[in-house]
Amino acid sequence: MFRLQLLVVLITAGSSFVFSQNCNYTFSGKVIDLHDGKPLKSAVIYIETLNKEITTDSSGSFSILNLCDKFYVFEISHPNCKTKIETIRVSKNTEKVFRLEHHIEELNEIIIYGNSFIEKSKTLSENRISSKVLEKSISSPLGDILSNLSGVSSFKTGNSVVKPIINGLHSSRVVIINNGVRMEDQEWGEEHSPNIDVNSLDKITLIKGAGALQYSGNALGGVIVAETSNFQIKDSLYGKVLFKGETNGRGFTTTSNLIKTNTNGLYYSIQSTFKRFGDFESPNYVLTNTGVKEQNASFRFGLNRFNYGFELYYSIFNNELGILRASHLGGAQDQIRAINSEIPLIVRDFSYKINAPKQDLNHQTFRIKGFNRFENIGKLTVQYDYQQNNRLEFDIRRGDDKFKPSIDLKLKTHSIKIDLNSQVSNSLNIKSGVSGRYQNNFPDPETGVRRIIPDYDKYDLGIYSVFNYQFNSNLLIEAGGRFDYSSLDVSKYYRTSFWKSRNYQDLFSHLIIDEVRSQTLIKTKMYFRNFSTTFGSRYNFDENQFITFNYSIASRMPNPSELFSEGLHHSSARIELG
Repeated sequence: MFRLQLLVVLITAGSSFVFSQNCNYTFSGKVIDLHDGKPLKSAVIYIETLNKEITTDSSGSFSILNLCDKFYVFEISHPNCKTKIETIRVSKNTEKVFRLEHHIEELNEIIIYGNSFIEKSKTLSENRISSKVLEKSISSPLGDILSNLSGVSSFKTGNSVVKPIINGLHSSRVVIINNGVRMEDQEWGEEHSPNIDVNSLDKITLIKGAGALQYSGNALGGVIVAETSNFQIKDSLYGKVLFKGETNGRGFTTTSNLIKTNTNGLYYSIQSTFKRFGDFESPNYVLTNTGVKEQNASFRFGLNRFNYGFELYYSIFNNELGILRASHLGGAQDQIRAINSEIPLIVRDFSYKINAPKQDLNHQTFRIKGFNRFENIGKLTVQYDYQQNNRLEFDIRRGDDKFKPSIDLKLKTHSIKIDLNSQVSNSLNIKSGVSGRYQNNFPDPETGVRRIIPDYDKYDLGIYSVFNYQFNSNLLIEAGGRFDYSSLDVSKYYRTSFWKSRNYQDLFSHLIIDEVRSQTLIKTKMYFRNFSTTFGSRYNFDENQFITFNYSIASRMPNPSELFSEGLHHSSARIELG
């Protein structure tokens, strides 16, 4: 009897505990777009434990009533979003914001078709070159490809040395960004073509206006942004091989790449290019010593998620190209003969061999960057990059110096930059950043030829901020400013006769640190401050008609060649004085 009474008491107590559990809690919140925080309407929240689902309203909000103190499994889904599953304990009235990676499938589709362009300027039309155009031009120099854009022409030294000209400006007045890295490859020379493998790119954009300020304040002509596409967020392995042969030059270009992507955001890619041409020909004769040999490779590895990510990038560019043999002449009489001759003074049989005069170029780039999205702050990106450029220029020399370069320039550049992109509201976006750069230039004196530019150390600091504000559905304004500070620490040997002929001994005697035979060694520090600003607006009448206005002020510091060059520049066959 006692055991029966005890059992009844225990059952009654257990029943009282079960029925006294509080099941009046509310679980509520919002489902928003991870990119821009916009609410996602009609997102589905499925509660696996209850086999029940609800949808969000027009503001992305939801509310689930009468939940008990326990763990629940929530599955949140939305069209074109990656489904999210979370286990959450509801022990009180609880609020939660779910952020979905929106438009993943749409983004992958855009990437596949090669149109994943992001506008860098809101108030100026951007000129772009797509991946389809690049694939048709795998053997063309970058300058030739860019000449397809409106307002862009090219400056050619022979068949292979091509520099882009934007509205009449080139060299140091045009900045080239290669996969997020500002190119530093002795671009001051008119016959120094960009050291970029076009086959490593998927799109090229020419920009001006406020969008250009984040890259440089001294790009008077414009900024050329060369990029690769974002990779698909899916488990895939794909690649391509392209081959192009040409009769003129009797050569070919082949390029290949291999890409591996994963659903967790990890990816890597390997790309290479080989290009080989012999002497090019005109209808009536061979252009002797105009061959090209180019070997390039690049590698990318990274993690791409919408909250955070990183990327490591490395590329190497090797290019050996001949300069027309008849373009380097002995003196004034040879020049007169060349002008009066219908064909070049030196014409030989076709050959793949590249002799002097020629250029031999090597450019290596290393970059690592990472980003993180902070709630209520924005997207923070930090990047470090290193470049090493080695330029050899060979002239016609005799004796023991026959195979020695006349110019041997080594340029090393370290850069770091920090950018913050903040979507302050649905109408206002602000992007700000700071960048620093250190550069060392060493012209090797072992060439036995007077160095065209001196040894120098260069320090740069840049700060910028740009914003765009959408007043209404028709009117948008964009403005920005940038301040750049540069320091140049230079050591240079002048010919004493030249130093005195220009009266430098009176004007700059305080710069002299030594005099050796017929040479005067000077050391100087120079400082430059530049401010650039731009303002623009855009008014849309409808989807197809709009009008834009843009006003910009920019300045730039002179490059070391403009300040200190002295001597014979062999690849251009002329005397240059800074």
